[in-house]
Amino acid sequence: MATDEHVRDAAQRVTDSLTHLEQDTDLWIATGQEGRPWLVPLSFYWTGSALLMATLRRSPTYRNLDQGGDLRLALGDTRDVVIIDGVADLPDSLPDEEAAATAAAAGYDPRIEPEPGYVRVVPQRVQAWRNGAEITGRTIMRDGEWVTSPSR
Repeated sequence: MATDEHVRDAAQRVTDSLTHLEQDTDLWIATGQEGRPWLVPLSFYWTGSALLMATLRRSPTYRNLDQGGDLRLALGDTRDVVIIDGVADLPDSLPDEEAAATAAAAGYDPRIEPEPGYVRVVPQRVQAWRNGAEITGRTIMRDGEWVTSPSR
């Protein structure tokens, strides 16, 4: 287990998590319906307050969310993970600027599909840790509010 000097404080974890949101382009999205889990990778765009993703409306991910299923997102890797719980909004379309940014992040424009399914997630709870020593204090957002300001 890491020593205390390797344990990030909450402000540093918020900063590092925001860096992931601002710089990463892919995440894992886990949805579920009636006890059946579904996990897929998706590209995303971070607006500064929400994650935007696109998939097909006929996909299990979209159908699970459309039926009120649960949602969890994961960024980073197992040695620097950010877990996000939120509520999905499924808008029929996105404003042009957000649709273009989502397409750019994905390297693919879902607007060419006959039925793109957009997903907007506003984080409600965020957890971040790098190792066992950081399990304590891993929750850095509760009820949509960061527990502290970033260390930027």
